[in-house]
Amino acid sequence: LPWAVEIDLPHRRAPYLDVETFHPTFLYEGLWNLGLFGVLVLIDRRRVLKPGRLLAVYVFGYGLGRLWVEALRIDTASLVLGVRVNIWVSLFAMVAAALFLLVSGRRQLEPELLDEADGVTDHPDTPGRPVH
Repeated sequence: LPWAVEIDLPHRRAPYLDVETFHPTFLYEGLWNLGLFGVLVLIDRRRVLKPGRLLAVYVFGYGLGRLWVEALRIDTASLVLGVRVNIWVSLFAMVAAALFLLVSGRRQLEPELLDEADGVTDHPDTPGRPVH
């Protein structure tokens, strides 16, 4: 790739003496995080999600990016069942975030309970105008 990182032979570690170029995984992760930030800002501005669920979207998106980046890496890492530990952690975080989004999306409160839970009541002078 034209953006590959070239490392001179004297600066390469022993296991990678035969590899001249490397993927700039730090760059990929940084770009992924900037893109994820942009998506999160758009979601938040459009108020697509209920409060508190944006963090779960971030965890899911970050885990997805880590899966992609970790799959490109060739350095040594701890393995569990032949898979890098970082990939297992990313998968676990993504599953936890997805489960949270599914479970929290199914719990529906009655409108009266929702108002009470948020501390919103009608304004005494103007019915229908919320007061916090």
